[in-house]
Amino acid sequence: MDKPCQISTYQQKKIASVFQYCYTVCMKKGITFVLLVVFFALVVFNFASAWGGFWGFFAGKVISAKATEVEEAEASGYTCDAPETFTLKLVGSLTRTPTSFAVGPRASLDTRSGLGHGKATIGVYGGQTLVTCKRPIKGEDEKEEVKNFSLTTVSGPYGFSGF
Repeated sequence: MDKPCQISTYQQKKIASVFQYCYTVCMKKGITFVLLVVFFALVVFNFASAWGGFWGFFAGKVISAKATEVEEAEASGYTCDAPETFTLKLVGSLTRTPTSFAVGPRASLDTRSGLGHGKATIGVYGGQTLVTCKRPIKGEDEKEEVKNFSLTTVSGPYGFSGF
């Protein structure tokens, strides 16, 4: 009768460390892969995007150097007291509806490049800014027609691409 194969303690520790290494590396790669797949699925099916919630991040392409609402009001004869505004086509938006932003007092431009049509942008938003537009009523002295609307506020750092 043959004796069963005996493994020394040193060999057992060596085998255990190899299995532990493989387990650790495979688990890290597996978890990373699963998280990437879940993130990708959330973005593709629009459960998560570059726009959402009370405070967050936005990313998109500038389609107008002035908010669409402000442009329309000024074209109708209104005078608007709006801060710097712009309109974006947001990344991750399945509706492709442009969104207008007003730059808040605490926002900081973190790039050397300024606002321009067609530039990519990214930043932090939060809250709303009320914009008031007025125009005099014809034939009536000192009476004005008032139009109010709110824009999403850029409340933190933001920037535009260089080209």
